[in-house]
Amino acid sequence: VSPFCVKLNDALGAFLIDRCVDEIRRQVSDDSPHYLVVFGLGLGHHIEELARQTKARWLVVVEPIADFIAHSFHTVDWPSLFAHFEKQGGGIEIVTELDPGKMVSGVVRYMNDQGIPYVDGSYVFTHYPLWAFAEARNRLYEAVEFAFINRGFYEDELVMLTNAVTNFAAKPFWLIEGRPRLHRPELAVIVGAGPSLDECLPRLKEIRDRVMLFSAGTALRPLLRNGIVPDFHCELENVPATVTALNEASKYGDLSQITLVASATVDPRIPPMFREAIYFFRDSVSSTQILGDKHVPIAGATPTCVNRALSMAAFLGFTDMALFGADCGIRPGSDDHAKDTVYRDIGTFQKDGDTNERYPVEVEGNFGGVARTNWIYDSCRLMLAEVIQLRSRHVLNASDGAFVPGAVPRVPEAIEPGADPLDH
Repeated sequence: VSPFCVKLNDALGAFLIDRCVDEIRRQVSDDSPHYLVVFGLGLGHHIEELARQTKARWLVVVEPIADFIAHSFHTVDWPSLFAHFEKQGGGIEIVTELDPGKMVSGVVRYMNDQGIPYVDGSYVFTHYPLWAFAEARNRLYEAVEFAFINRGFYEDELVMLTNAVTNFAAKPFWLIEGRPRLHRPELAVIVGAGPSLDECLPRLKEIRDRVMLFSAGTALRPLLRNGIVPDFHCELENVPATVTALNEASKYGDLSQITLVASATVDPRIPPMFREAIYFFRDSVSSTQILGDKHVPIAGATPTCVNRALSMAAFLGFTDMALFGADCGIRPGSDDHAKDTVYRDIGTFQKDGDTNERYPVEVEGNFGGVARTNWIYDSCRLMLAEVIQLRSRHVLNASDGAFVPGAVPRVPEAIEPGADPLDH
């Protein structure tokens, strides 16, 4: 999809043809760096043989049962095994999570640290049957694909750098960094565009003057259509479609009353729509590496605008938060988004295809039962959980979607902020 990459691909093809190379091996050579992922350690009798046969440079063992790890000390020569992988420039990682999503996150995080391109040619082995292993193995392929996509591409990096320079030069702005701040006592409400937002809107109207309200991405339009104006609006993506979505939202409310919180890489047409702009540096993008020297990026701000909003509220010092419409997926049979979003009303934003195909993964529901999600929304859910834990935030979740570890399920009517209106 990238013109630059098409040129590179064509040049590589010509290079190979000139040298009479007419076939590319489907499997990488044994001496190419790659991973060995083993679901299940047990007593570990299989580990050394798998390492020898696969010639992997990195070993990732997923074992949620701690007793197996302890017993393996009597059957596996761990010092020798560590020395073997370290000698060839690799290493060993042990993931002890039981939740399939956390298993996959642990594996992919280690792969990211070592080098995600080395996934090509890797081996995956399941030692003993466990439901979590089967689920994690299925998710691993989608997670690795997302990890590649998340690296971006050349033209996109040019857009982000151009946008950042333009935004910084356009007019005065605020810049927030990932540094601790004094705690604030107000309740911060994070609003996403999940389908359960429709049921939350009446309660949001009742408590609006007693909370600080953060809207995330496409949640702005249904809020404005229902007469609710947020204090902060959070945007993450640099695509022109965001401009279109905000123009649609502006038909139902005055955006100049709202403070924008956005990545410095957003489309430069967006900040002038709002009262003022607070920018932050995204991690792992060119604009941050080039322009953000000595600045601390906001951690946990991806992959969705809901993550952006929660992290922003946390770094602003809010300790008590509530999630509305942050479904991180859908309930079986429900729509993708709230009814007043551009995804439901505007034809160019509507999504085609079977819902179950878009949300192939089942996870625990926030109020019991199951919810359906995909890798991006599952990553959103787990990143929310990580920020809640690391920042020690007290979070209530009024969303009727996927369960977010660390957030307490609470029906919207039970969200009770302080009694007095806030000086916004």
